[in-house]
Amino acid sequence: MNVIARILLMVNGAFLLALAFSLFSLLEQGRSDVIREQQAMKPVVEALIQSGKPQEILALVGTSLRHVRLLEDASRTELAVPNWFEQLFDHPGRGYQLAFTGSNGEKRILVPDDSDEIQEVWESASGVFWLFLLAALLSNLAIYLGLKTGLKPVADVLKALEQIQRGELQTRLGNYALPEARQVAEHFNHMAQALQQVREENRQLTRTIMNVQEHERAALARELHDDLGQQVTAMRAQAFLVPYQAGQSSDLQQTSSRLLQGCDAIQSGFRRIIHNLYPVLLEQLGLQAAIQELLDGLEDAGPVQCQLLGDWPHLDNEAASQLYRLIQEAVHNAIRHGQASELIVSAERLADAGWQFCVVDNGIGSEAIAAGFGIRSMQERAALLGGDCQIHSQPGKGTRVEVRLAS
Repeated sequence: MNVIARILLMVNGAFLLALAFSLFSLLEQGRSDVIREQQAMKPVVEALIQSGKPQEILALVGTSLRHVRLLEDASRTELAVPNWFEQLFDHPGRGYQLAFTGSNGEKRILVPDDSDEIQEVWESASGVFWLFLLAALLSNLAIYLGLKTGLKPVADVLKALEQIQRGELQTRLGNYALPEARQVAEHFNHMAQALQQVREENRQLTRTIMNVQEHERAALARELHDDLGQQVTAMRAQAFLVPYQAGQSSDLQQTSSRLLQGCDAIQSGFRRIIHNLYPVLLEQLGLQAAIQELLDGLEDAGPVQCQLLGDWPHLDNEAASQLYRLIQEAVHNAIRHGQASELIVSAERLADAGWQFCVVDNGIGSEAIAAGFGIRSMQERAALLGGDCQIHSQPGKGTRVEVRLAS
C-alpha cells in the first residue's frame, strides 16, 4: 500500500468516526426531544378531556395538538423513513391511549403521533450523512491531487536514483515549484555531478596509472638493457679471454679486476632498481631509516641539503610503505618542480595523540598547485591512512606539505 492510499485510508477513517459521532448525537437528541414533547402533550390532552369539550378537542387535533391523533383516523400518512429508524424512537410511554366521548355519544381514542418529529430527525440525519459524504469525496479528491503533485518529485528522485544505479550519471532532476522539492533536486544534481566528476577523475587516474606503469617498465627495460645488459656483455667478453690468458698473470689480473668491477656495477644497478621498486631498508630498519636513506641519496645525487627531524613512529609495513611513498613523492616534487636546495622532513606527535609529518622546502613555490597525478596519489595515500594531506605554497617562499594522521 503506497503512501497516498494510507493517508486516504486514515482520512476516511476520521470522517467515518466523525459521521458516526454526529449521527449518534443527532439521534439521541431527536429521541430525547420526541419523548419530551409526547410527555408534555399527555397532561394537556388529559386536561382537555376532563373539561368535557369533545368538539374543541377534535378541532385541535392535528393543529395545536399535532403530537396526538385519533386512533381510527385512516388519513394518517405513512412515515417516509425506514422501519429500523422508526424503531429507534420506541420508549415505554409511546403507546398510551386516551379515550373520550364525542358529541354524538361515540367513543373516540387519542394516541400519540410522533411522525413529524421522527421525519424531521430522519431528514436532519440524511442531510448530515450526505454532507459528510460530499465533504469526504471533496477531501479525498483534494488530498489525492495534492499528494500526487507533492509526491511527483519523490517518484522522479526514485527513477533518477535507479538511473544513477545503472551508471547513467548524466541524469539530472528538473526544477520544481515546491521549495523543498527544489532543494532536493538541487542536492541530487550536485551529487550526480560530483559522482560524474569522480568517475571521470577515476578514468583519468586509471589512464595515468597505466601510462606511469608503461613509463616505469620502459625505464626499467632501458636500465636493464643499456646499463646492466652492457655490463653483462662486457663481462662475457672478458670471461671469453680468460682461457687465453692462463700463462699471462698480468693480463689475467687485469681481466679479473674488470670482471670484479663489472660485478660491482651490476650489483649496484640491481640495488638501485630494487630500491626504486621497493625500499628493502623499510622492512629491515623501519620508516625513519628508510627516509634517511632516501634523503642521503638525494644529497649524493645533487646540490641539495636535507634534514630529518623528530622521533618517528613505528608503523606496520603497509602504513609505513604508504607514508614512505607519500614523502618520497613530496621530496621529488620539491626538487623537480620546486627547484629546492634545502629540504626539511619532520615528524611531530600531536596533542590529540595523532601525528603530523611535514616536508618543507625553500623552492620557488606557487600560487596554485595543479592537482596532477602526484598530488592526487599523495592525497589518496593520506586518505588510505585515515588522514589528510594539505599543501601550502607561496611564490618565492617555498612549499610546505602537511600530512595529519589519527592515532
